[in-house]
Amino acid sequence: SGPAFAFDGGEVDGRVEGNVRVEPAAATAGKTDAEGRFRPLIVTARVKASYDDIAFEKIEIAPADAQSGGTLLGGTASLKLGKFITATADLQASMLDLDELAGAEARTLSRESGVLAFAHRFLELLPSELRLTAGLRIAALKTGGETLDTVVLSVDAIRDAIRIKELSSSL
Repeated sequence: SGPAFAFDGGEVDGRVEGNVRVEPAAATAGKTDAEGRFRPLIVTARVKASYDDIAFEKIEIAPADAQSGGTLLGGTASLKLGKFITATADLQASMLDLDELAGAEARTLSRESGVLAFAHRFLELLPSELRLTAGLRIAALKTGGETLDTVVLSVDAIRDAIRIKELSSSL
C-alpha cells in the first residue's frame, strides 16, 4: 500500500483552493506498516494552486496513531512549476523525538551506516528535476537517547547533492 490523498476544495478566482490530507493507506489486512522507515504519519495542509505554483500553508505532520501525540511538525511550503520544480519548505517543531518516530528499517540503517546513509536515501527519493530549499527549526530534538536544544537546519538539495547552509544546536 502507499499513501491515500484527499482534497476538499474547489476553484476560486482561477485558483484551486482547499484542504489536502495525505495518510498511509491500509494494507489488505487493514493495517499500515509501522515498522518501515518511519512510523505512519498524517500530513494536512491548506493549499492554494495555480497553473505555475502551489502554496501549502498550515502544514501539520502528526502520527497516524492519535494516541502517540499531536502535531510533530508544522509550517509552510511551496512549489514553482516549470522546466525544473523549485520546492521550498519551512518547518518548525517544539519537540521532535526521532527515536520514537523511526521504524525498524530506519533504526537498522542508522546503526549500520549512520547519518550519511539517511542523506543518501533522501537524495534517491528526489526527482531529478527538483530543486529543494528547506529550513527546519526544532526547540528540542531527541535522537540516540540524547536531547539537543534549539536545532536549526537549512539545506539546498538536488538529486546529486545536499548543500548544508546551516546546522546548529545547543547541548
